[in-house]
Amino acid sequence: MRISKLFPGVSLIASALLAFVFVFSEAALSAPSGGKAKSAVKSAVKSGAPQSQQVACKKFVQDFYDWYCKCIGAGGSGVPEDRAMKDRGSSFSPSLRQKLKDDFEASAKVQDEIVGLDFDPYLNSQDPYEHYVAGKVTASGKNYLVEMHGVRGGKQNAKPDVTPEVASQNGKFIFVNFHYGKSEYPENENLVSVLDALKKSRDETK
Repeated sequence: MRISKLFPGVSLIASALLAFVFVFSEAALSAPSGGKAKSAVKSAVKSGAPQSQQVACKKFVQDFYDWYCKCIGAGGSGVPEDRAMKDRGSSFSPSLRQKLKDDFEASAKVQDEIVGLDFDPYLNSQDPYEHYVAGKVTASGKNYLVEMHGVRGGKQNAKPDVTPEVASQNGKFIFVNFHYGKSEYPENENLVSVLDALKKSRDETK
């Protein structure tokens, strides 16, 4: 004989209990454990951090180029790229700063031939544009690549003219390299490799 026939109310109570247990079990299974919940929060925080870093990095680069283009327009003594080392040397990594310093000094000693850079290393040009606008920012390992587009007569170049590589060290941004795009000669792809090639050439002729 079935229990429901002896106690009609039991069927309803049992059904209610089963429903409660089912709902509770589903909630327990769907809810993340303590560790997973914390991981989810950390992931959410981390996903926002790179974006804010990229925005700050982009501003750092844009501010430098705005200042640098004003230096070019103002003229004055000395080459603008050398002035950048003197006035904003802290914006460059120690390694890049030393490589540029060595190149500028070598060029200053020899007037009748080219032994160093013969173009603006920050603009990748001998004929600079009126100003430059920061575009796409891409993460490259721990560093960031910021595409800079030249603007002349109100028209902005579709492709980047130069792409600075920026690192974050000790709470501040610094330039560690400048990329110029693919080239027939691999050493011409970026400033560091160009400077290294020029130094090697100078050392071989000593």
